[in-house]
Amino acid sequence: MATSKKFSELTAASSLTANDLAAVAHVDAQAETGYESQKATMSQLGQYLNKEMQYATDLSKFPVGSQSPIPALNNLRDFLYGQLPVNSASGSIANFTTSLALPLVALKAYIQAQGGGGTPSAPVAITGFDSIKIYQRGVNLWDEEWETGSIDNTTGQNNNLGTNRIRSKNYIPVSPNVSYNFVSLDTTYAMFLYFYDENKNFISIDGNVTRPNYVFTTPADCYYVRFRSNDNFGAYDNSISINYPSTDTQYHAYNPNSTEYTIQLGQTCYGGYIDKESGKLVIDSAFKTFDGTETFTSSTNNRFFYTVDDVIQPTVSTSDLVLCSHFVSRTQSQQDDQAVWKTTGNKIIVFRDTSIADLTAWTNFLTTQYNNGTPVQLAYKLATPISTDITIPDITALVGENNIWADSGNIEVSFKQGIQEYIDAKIAETQALIL
Repeated sequence: MATSKKFSELTAASSLTANDLAAVAHVDAQAETGYESQKATMSQLGQYLNKEMQYATDLSKFPVGSQSPIPALNNLRDFLYGQLPVNSASGSIANFTTSLALPLVALKAYIQAQGGGGTPSAPVAITGFDSIKIYQRGVNLWDEEWETGSIDNTTGQNNNLGTNRIRSKNYIPVSPNVSYNFVSLDTTYAMFLYFYDENKNFISIDGNVTRPNYVFTTPADCYYVRFRSNDNFGAYDNSISINYPSTDTQYHAYNPNSTEYTIQLGQTCYGGYIDKESGKLVIDSAFKTFDGTETFTSSTNNRFFYTVDDVIQPTVSTSDLVLCSHFVSRTQSQQDDQAVWKTTGNKIIVFRDTSIADLTAWTNFLTTQYNNGTPVQLAYKLATPISTDITIPDITALVGENNIWADSGNIEVSFKQGIQEYIDAKIAETQALIL
């Protein structure tokens, strides 16, 4: 055990040794000071180090000429904070566990334009993002708010058929193409799941829910889910959770510290990311709407060429650098009808449609689509991304399991991990290798 010292005997905060730090942390070191108004218990010190409280700065009761303990405590907190290991998680959902309620060290949320890939007869509009929603949840994504009433199986909208039916009151945020586990400890009554897009428009229903566990995968354009049951909620109170990861089969209470954040981008973005560390929005994609006045050139095989100012030079096998509302994205080596691709070695986007005879017909097609309210839209990757400042709030990790995701695309986070759990994890990894 370190020898206790009075604060007045400590060296300057900037040169404290490990023994000094241990002495400051020890409760009897504080007791020796005699500064009753500033005395703290070990529990309070732990709170201080976790940034859950601040020590009083009114030092009027300190003897004249003595050294304040505040710099030493600040030094101790910063020293210990710096020793905490940093870990990371990423994917469509960043899933991790930590015992520390500390701000995330880093956060990067990607932006991917939605839609595109249609045909001239059935175009699919391209949509970007004016803002990004970031969701933070524990294991259970459902807020455990419910109400009496049903949900129509055809429209996905509320109705009041049968007072013996219950439904989730709010739309439960999820991520597209992700598997979850619907946990219902009661196994008596039928349950139904309803899927919705980013605008809360109904997509589809899943009436095959089995209990006590049912793993379901959200549709490609699904951002919300709801459920209903053919019974009053008495049988379900504190017995339902929608879990991520889907391998978790237990009921979990909703974490009341769960939060949602809306980050305004200040413009419509069709590709890029936001970065908390740099405080930047990085835009890596351009967007273009055609009205028939643009300059095109043409060649054989019904190909029409459009030159852009700044575009990534892809390899022949790359097809994901171009997104179009009326044509599917292909590689340069593919010769599909009604396709679009980026050529290699220059800044040309190629459209191909064998039903359009020549350049005049192509221009007329673009003009007609524009006048009909379904203009041909194009999004493509920039060779030189554009950065702009943006305000991104701090996100404090939940104590326990965390699920953090964005409605705009994949996410990457880094977080502080408790030293003990870090050591335990390393021991578990080592044991797994040995076994």
